[in-house]
Amino acid sequence: MNGPFEDLPSLPRAGSADWLFVRKDDDGTPVYVDVAGALRVSDRVVRVWVKHVPPKEGAARREAETYLAETGNDGARLACILQPWELNLETDQAADLGIVFSDDGDRVIAAVRFQKPTSRGCAVGTLQAALRAAVNGIWRQSRLGTDPVLHERLVEKLRELNRAFEEFETCEGEEPTPSRK
Repeated sequence: MNGPFEDLPSLPRAGSADWLFVRKDDDGTPVYVDVAGALRVSDRVVRVWVKHVPPKEGAARREAETYLAETGNDGARLACILQPWELNLETDQAADLGIVFSDDGDRVIAAVRFQKPTSRGCAVGTLQAALRAAVNGIWRQSRLGTDPVLHERLVEKLRELNRAFEEFETCEGEEPTPSRK
C-alpha cells in the first residue's frame, strides 16, 4: 500500500530489520530511519521513511490514539507511526510529507498525505538534523558508489547495531558482568 504516497519509496514493513535507530525524541519515543528503502530523487534530495514507536504512556501515543478515535479508528491497536520525509542534503532542509498509523501486523490504520509540506532547517540537536546525518552517512555516493555488495554489507552491519541497541535497551537493572583481566 502506497496509496497517497505513490511517488515515495515503498511503504516498509514496520517490523523489518532494516531500520536504523536515530535517536529518542523529547517524549522518549525511539525514532528510526528505513536504510534500505531510501530513494535518491536527485544528487541532493533523498526520500526516506521514518518510524516512531511511541511509549505506552507517552504524549505521542495519546495524541495518535486521539486522532485515530476522531477519524473513526477507535480501538485500533497502534504499534508505530511511519512518516515519509524528504531531505535536501545540500541546503539542510527537511520536509515531513505525511503520516501513516500502523498496527502490530503491519496493517495501515490510517494515512494522510500533507498537501503543502513545510520545509524546516536541520538545526543542530533536532530530529531533522539527526535524520540528515544518518541519511547523508548512508547515501554519500563518493563513499559507497554503486557497489551493491558494499551497500548490503553496510545494511547488515546496521542490522547488527540495531540488535545490539535493542538488547541494551531491554537490560533493565541487570548487574554488569565483571570483566576478566
